[in-house]
Amino acid sequence: MTGFLYEHGPYIFPLESVNLTQNIYSWNTNASVIYLDAPAGVGFSVAGDQANYSTNDTITAHDNLQALLQWYQKFEEYSGNDLYIIGESYAGIYVPTLAMNVLLYNEEEVGIPINLVGIGVGNGLTDWYVDTNWALIQMGWSHNLYWTDTKAEFDHDCENGQIWSNQCQNDVNNFTAVLMNNMNIYDLYRDCIHPITESPRYIRKWHSAFSQSHTKLRDIPPCADSIGIMTYLTENAVRTAFNIPASVQAFDFCSDDVEAGYEMDFTGSLYTYPLLISSGLKILIYTGDTDGAVAFPGTRAWIASLDLAMIQDHTAWYLNNQVAGYVEVYNGLQFVSVKGVGHVVPQWAPAQAHSIISHFLFDLAWNQEVF
Repeated sequence: MTGFLYEHGPYIFPLESVNLTQNIYSWNTNASVIYLDAPAGVGFSVAGDQANYSTNDTITAHDNLQALLQWYQKFEEYSGNDLYIIGESYAGIYVPTLAMNVLLYNEEEVGIPINLVGIGVGNGLTDWYVDTNWALIQMGWSHNLYWTDTKAEFDHDCENGQIWSNQCQNDVNNFTAVLMNNMNIYDLYRDCIHPITESPRYIRKWHSAFSQSHTKLRDIPPCADSIGIMTYLTENAVRTAFNIPASVQAFDFCSDDVEAGYEMDFTGSLYTYPLLISSGLKILIYTGDTDGAVAFPGTRAWIASLDLAMIQDHTAWYLNNQVAGYVEVYNGLQFVSVKGVGHVVPQWAPAQAHSIISHFLFDLAWNQEVF
């Protein structure tokens, strides 16, 4: 629902607004878009029995495949269409694991094959080791968020395989609590939006989840604009218009029940990429370069670990005759950065995001501008 109403749906909420406005960069100008809430129980999706809230990355991938299969059973006329699976943030886990399950399902030949063509992930968590503490430390130093004394502590406590040590974690927690207090970790240069309810549940730094001793999803992301969606989706008239039964839970920006039951297994999704690449899928990885939550140094690191042949070296791409970011094309994957924007590229840089998706869907050359 946040992707639909804040990022690339046909109508979205501008910053700190409760009024929907038409989105000229809506992604459904280029494709039909299905929005899938995951895991079950978030948004208006129904988990059913309370026991179903006890879930994890593997179960969610299986459930997402079942949801997709049920959708095709209901709308079989779309089964021949090209399918792209795209998501951001923790969907760096959800997207490739669902794609892998789709490929395995197709191999079994037990039903109508799913015509999966490609996947896209924006600022996505992929490798817990490089995408979390390590990437934030690199990002913080390159963006002048700490000085030499803190760097010396990080160098001593977090290097040589100690990124998950208690001492390194304490250093990172102190850094986020003090030097990044009231900064928007999702975009280092963007204002911190204070939500409707100023409770500790809303302002807790989600980066504190990055500890292998802590396997639960965190609370409402800090500094996130939830004003429009929390106002709109809690109105009875809106629930009625969306045909939401009274038995379905009230909308919340984050679900307490899902948070309590979800176990992150820290496997990540990097292991899926050799299969996805060898299958011939088109793969897009894009990242806003001022994101501190899933910072670009981690994305660069895990892509480099795949040891893919370079087809197009680091090259600027343009929008309106301005450098919009940089692109690298590998044998099996393309990596696109967006200059001066953070975690949610389609929300904060909609024109750039629309251009990236258009390039990806229609195989356009990166020296060709999209308007």
